[in-house]
Amino acid sequence: MGVIPLWRSLTGRVVLVVLAWLVPFVAISVGAGVVVYRDRIAAERGANLELARAASSAFEGFVRDVLRQEQFVGDAIATRRLEPDLVTFLLTRADAEYDSIRDFSWLDPEGRVLASSDARLLGQSIADREYHRRILQGAEFAVSDAIATGPDGGRTVAIARAVRDEGELTGVVLATVDASRLGELALTFERLGRAGIALADRTGAIVYRRTGAGGPAGGAPDVGAVARALRGEEVARAGRGTDAITAAVPVELVGWAAIASRSYSDAAGSFRQAMARAAAASAAAAALAVLVSFVVTRRIARALQRLQSRVQALGRGETAGAPLQGPAEIVRLGSAFDEMAGKLVAANASLELHERLFETSPDPMVVLDRALRLRAVNPAYAAMRGLSTGDLLGRPLVEVVGVDAFEAMAPRAERAFAGESVQYELWTDLPAGRRCLEAIYHPVRERERLEHVGVRFRDVTGRRHAEAAASQSLSFAEAERRRFEAVFREAPAGIVIFDGRDLRAKWSNRTFLSFLDAPFAQLGIAGLRIDEFVPHAREAGLVDVVRRVGATGIPADTPEYRHEGFARGAAWWRWSVRAIPGEVGSDVLLLVTEVTEQVEARKVAEDERLRLETILRTFPVGVILTGPEGRAGIVNDHARQIWGGDGALDAYRGAWAATGIPLAPEDWALQRALRRGEVSTGELIDIERFDGGRATILNNAAPIRDAFGRITGAVAAFQDVTDTRRAQREAEDAVHHRDEVLAIVSHDLRTPLSAIIMGARVLGGGAAEDPERVRATATRIASSGERMNRLIGDLLDLASLERGRLSMRRSAHAPSTLAREAADVIRPAAEAKGLDVRWRAADDLPLVPCDHDRILQVLGNLTSNAVKATASGHVAIGASARGDQVLFEVQDTGPGIPSEELPHVFDRFRRGRSAAYAGTGLGLAIARALVEAHGGRIWAESTPGLGTVVRFSLPVVESPASERAAGAA
Repeated sequence: MGVIPLWRSLTGRVVLVVLAWLVPFVAISVGAGVVVYRDRIAAERGANLELARAASSAFEGFVRDVLRQEQFVGDAIATRRLEPDLVTFLLTRADAEYDSIRDFSWLDPEGRVLASSDARLLGQSIADREYHRRILQGAEFAVSDAIATGPDGGRTVAIARAVRDEGELTGVVLATVDASRLGELALTFERLGRAGIALADRTGAIVYRRTGAGGPAGGAPDVGAVARALRGEEVARAGRGTDAITAAVPVELVGWAAIASRSYSDAAGSFRQAMARAAAASAAAAALAVLVSFVVTRRIARALQRLQSRVQALGRGETAGAPLQGPAEIVRLGSAFDEMAGKLVAANASLELHERLFETSPDPMVVLDRALRLRAVNPAYAAMRGLSTGDLLGRPLVEVVGVDAFEAMAPRAERAFAGESVQYELWTDLPAGRRCLEAIYHPVRERERLEHVGVRFRDVTGRRHAEAAASQSLSFAEAERRRFEAVFREAPAGIVIFDGRDLRAKWSNRTFLSFLDAPFAQLGIAGLRIDEFVPHAREAGLVDVVRRVGATGIPADTPEYRHEGFARGAAWWRWSVRAIPGEVGSDVLLLVTEVTEQVEARKVAEDERLRLETILRTFPVGVILTGPEGRAGIVNDHARQIWGGDGALDAYRGAWAATGIPLAPEDWALQRALRRGEVSTGELIDIERFDGGRATILNNAAPIRDAFGRITGAVAAFQDVTDTRRAQREAEDAVHHRDEVLAIVSHDLRTPLSAIIMGARVLGGGAAEDPERVRATATRIASSGERMNRLIGDLLDLASLERGRLSMRRSAHAPSTLAREAADVIRPAAEAKGLDVRWRAADDLPLVPCDHDRILQVLGNLTSNAVKATASGHVAIGASARGDQVLFEVQDTGPGIPSEELPHVFDRFRRGRSAAYAGTGLGLAIARALVEAHGGRIWAESTPGLGTVVRFSLPVVESPASERAAGAA
């Protein structure tokens, strides 16, 4: 049967149509699958290539950072000539900054370890290592291939940095990196997922490998790709002879290669399965289409509808669900859509992976299009700019970074669009301040088209500041070295450098030669020992000092020494000897200062000073002499006594006696004389002594001028008038209180005198006819007379006590008897106020030698005051033994005495301001005078609101044994 007969039937037409569509559809599906498969593999190659580039860049950054640290450490060691302990400390500090570095070492040009953060390496040599030979051949740095070390087979990588001085190799700084930790700390760009990363050294050996979960576990990388990367090429291909997709790029700085790989099973395994399922489904659909084509013709519309719904669901990103049913063509078309959806899923997964790397990168990153607009911005860049990601996307670069930064960035972006990777640094203004950023431009290829450029930034401000500071320090050190060399040659002090081994002079300056006699002053002293050109140097001990410093390195300084033997006469020298460390032994520096003129002048000045101090020491007033700078030069003993010690002028404290206003440092007469040339006399000042006390001085000051009238110092003279001022104040207070008391006494005398006069008038007016009235009048007259007698007696007693003329009749009395008698005398007055009178005194107390009436007068004055001051409660009288004395006390429950009045209660004519009763202020003053006349002491204690206790002590009668012992003595 031919095609034409088959075409005539509807079934045949359906079959032919199905077959006609099936063949090209299958071909298209297969072709599409092949294209998708190739694109998938190309995408994986590109992703691996970007991952390998990131690993290469990260490793280069790590090596550069280590080299900069080595350069800083090497320059510090080479230029500063540090002590071994300080070198080891510097290396240990550098080692502590890197967890992946085992040790930092300092090597001499022959490769021997001179200092190391690992003491076990001292003395070892790397002279036979290939990277050291590269340093010797002129390389600035060298990175070794992987080196097997230790019994555990661990491997390390050596990073060596040459330190040169004017082209000559002075040493090598060596860092040993633990290869097992290299990737953990240096390769921070390993993408998420199943990819593996490795680093190969120049021999192609794998130094570090981190294998992804789906990568070839422990398998060897594509050797051909590694070899091409080591030759400087970037390679991304499917590995030959391996089930892996490999990308390799060169690490140009060190000649290594970075490799990123992923197995086919991870990259395209699901795609292959989908292809297999699609092929099986296509075959089944074809057979089914031939057999049931007539069914397809009736269900094709429904199948097409289902296909449309499926395609729409896939377009929305939803899962396909159950297999599509219907004609084979529609089923195959649905399978093709499923395959395309799988490709989109894989592409989206790759895109998400890159997006996660982009979003989570700690370094600020942006993507620019050819119009230099921001097409992608990661959060780190937005945070650096202080803006949100939405505010940055789509904006021109010039608006974001500013015109100045844009002019620097635009040419480099154009170079990146030309396919070149560009790295440079720029200073720019950010919200955090002006920062130095390292910018790395990478072309971003999309299906072999270059439409975007990625830029990664790193803040290197701290590093640049540190480098600038180090450079500035080195420049400053070099300038200082040159300046000191010039000063060394022209120094006014004599300088000689001796060879530390044989103590022969190597160099001397002109000043030292001028100290010497002919012919040394003209011909020099090079090659001579010190005792050959310095007379009596051995006897003076100079030879031994120079030898000892050269042997021990301990510096020595000598006081002034008189050198005899010079033609010009004796000379005074002052020596300073120091060791100068060198590469081979130490030299010795002798610094000689001739102080002959100073010594003579100092002797003259010392004689004058001693003469002046002797004169000032005899002055009866305090004297302070200052120089022009205001520091005290001479302070005599009387001044120290007045001020209670020594102190700086700015430590002196005082206030004007008249006003109490404190004196500022510039207000003192001495400062005014020194600064303004003022002459001050008779200034009365209250001062705070350095020992904590206070005093009043009469201050005078004047400037000291030279022959030209210039102020060269000042002198202050002051006299302590504290006692005079106190006596004056006490006299004034006494006059004031005397006036008050005279007013009171005159009132107290006038009152009873008026009563006496009035009584006399009553009697004279005929009162004699009324006996009761006469008796009452006579009683008042007698009472007033007694009161006047007591007042006059107090005044006479006080006057006698002050003149020391009060006579007393002393005899031994029992303290208990005195206390009881005083209680009996005061009891009527106390009971009249409702007060209780108490007394306590043991009968066996020692006897006291006293005037009975005077001690009762003391107790009477104290108890009378207590009764007057107490409104309720009691008054207590007591006596007790205290060693060789008897202590009497009178206690009341009155209002107490304010603390500010307590020290003055025994003063003459002194009454408390809060006293509630009248008085002359003489009772307690008389009591104190009587107690002191008996060889005792009286004092008062009081708590406001709780009452007052007044105590006085009297010495006891000596026992016969004591009297005999005293007589024998």
